[in-house]
Amino acid sequence: MQGAQSQIESLSLFGPGLLSGGAGIPNTALARSGSSPGRIDPAFLNTPGLLKARDFVLPELVKYAENGDLSIGGCLDQVQLEQVAHLADVEEQGRREFIDLSFAEQQLQRRRYRDSLKRKAKKGQYLEELEEWQGGSSVAEGNFRAWWAEREDKRRTSLLRKGNRLANCGVTGRRLDCSEHPEEHRFYGSFACGVRYCRTCGARIFSELFGKYMGLWPIVKELVVRPGFRSGSVTATLDFTAVNIGRMPTPQEIRDFNQDVRACVRLALKRQGISSQKYGFLWCDEFGGRKSDSEQYNTNLHAHGVYVGPFVPHEVLLEIWMKLRATKDGARGVYIKQQKIDHQPVDACERESRRFARALGHALKYTGKHVSRSDGERLADLEAAFHGVRRVHTMGLFYHADLSCSCQCEFCDHTCDKSNGHQSGHRCKRHRSENRCPMCPGHLMHPRESGYAPLIDLRREHRIDLEKARREVGRERVFAGPRGDPQ
Repeated sequence: MQGAQSQIESLSLFGPGLLSGGAGIPNTALARSGSSPGRIDPAFLNTPGLLKARDFVLPELVKYAENGDLSIGGCLDQVQLEQVAHLADVEEQGRREFIDLSFAEQQLQRRRYRDSLKRKAKKGQYLEELEEWQGGSSVAEGNFRAWWAEREDKRRTSLLRKGNRLANCGVTGRRLDCSEHPEEHRFYGSFACGVRYCRTCGARIFSELFGKYMGLWPIVKELVVRPGFRSGSVTATLDFTAVNIGRMPTPQEIRDFNQDVRACVRLALKRQGISSQKYGFLWCDEFGGRKSDSEQYNTNLHAHGVYVGPFVPHEVLLEIWMKLRATKDGARGVYIKQQKIDHQPVDACERESRRFARALGHALKYTGKHVSRSDGERLADLEAAFHGVRRVHTMGLFYHADLSCSCQCEFCDHTCDKSNGHQSGHRCKRHRSENRCPMCPGHLMHPRESGYAPLIDLRREHRIDLEKARREVGRERVFAGPRGDPQ
């Protein structure tokens, strides 16, 4: 019953003109059931899902031949081609044996296996395997080793698969049809790889991260805005730097660096008597650009952060940071400075909101800075260094904070699907503009053939780029004026 209800909800996102598994659901189905629009006859609940597993498989544009030669297809330009080639040429990670892992790592993998079984059990899958694991039988250990071997194989080829995603970015896409006019309004959506150092997706990723973490403003407001009183908290930039080792660090070395940053902040605040409920800290790791005296790129690992909370002396942070990094590669220093803004507004909320936005931009700026200034090889090196490492880290009140908007959708009773602090209207998933046809009020749906295909083939079908169509419609709406088209 729960599965049927979830299917009804997913089908309602695309309206009654939905095609499910290639079979159309006609409006007569609603009439036969005697139900109102938005309800579906139970006979149609057993139809296949809208998308099948094969529809999510990307074309293999990057692969090795039997003789070891690398072949690369797709790619928009020479920079992207160099980036994909360098990612694919990164030395394949050696296969690890489970017995060679440390005891702590072995226990961590066992917990991950148990957690994955619990998540699948909630969906009604792998129930017997979960019972065997909880019983501690020898069969359970064999199942765990098989799960571990599969994960290890994926880990060894993860960079090659990431290169394949990058090669497909902007080259392949999916078909999308309007539910109201499926024969006239035919579009395609380009595939976006989401790779952190993709030149096409980099700016979008920065915008999404900035918009997401601006959702922390309600927490920041409680810390720094006290009408009629002087606030005991400050909004400051807090940066940590390590000694340049002359090469790109490994992902494990970056994880150790982040553990030291976390330990330094925790120890410093504990020494000052500041609890975790009185501050928030967010930071992002990056490297510098080109060296000023040469054509080489920097390998200086550092962290840019934004700190909101009571004042912390610089001397305390520096002393603890130097001590933590003394037995490792070393540390260059810690820099903490209250964020300044130009033309300060009189209103305290507006002033502190701008201050936090500027400090957050300082923390996240490198997420979109490298993609426009580096060549393909450098972008691949950055991607390999941060492979498997979290992009943004949080502490205190920022850790696991609820960033979702709690307001009601403007068109229905559901809650808003956006982050806190967004500027546009409140809309749920069903009423987002991404699900709407740009030329009419209809919903977008996937036709029978919904797998990824080359964009050149989609254009031959006389399909229109969805993003381009939205820009054109928006431009026409702006230039038409308040009274519409004078003609």
